Amino acid sequence: MFEEVECFTKKNQNQVEFGKFCGLDKESFPPSDQIPEKELKKLVSAMVKMYESWNILVHLPDDLPPKMGYELSIGLLSRNMPVMSHGFFGMDFCTGNPEGCDFKEYCPCLQYYR
Repeated sequence: MFEEVECFTKKNQNQVEFGKFCGLDKESFPPSDQIPEKELKKLVSAMVKMYESWNILVHLPDDLPPKMGYELSIGLLSRNMPVMSHGFFGMDFCTGNPEGCDFKEYCPCLQYYR
């Protein structure tokens, strides 16, 4: 367990392209505009649960449109992330500054910048 913590603190030491690790790739998923909104919601929920099964907690704002949630959650497959058997890695897509935030006008930080 402590070895994982030490690797995590050293940048990129235990990070892998997550899609290659879990066997999924972004290209296997259809574009969001080809999926009905109701199905997008289900897919986002399923993706968040899948990440959680690998100890990755994905945080998305409640008011985020399903299309954005889908694109962000599918996009994580091509990102390098730590894979740990102990503890959790949090993925919230937000730097604390709404400028350049992946959530755009749905950034939870906007309330502090108005």
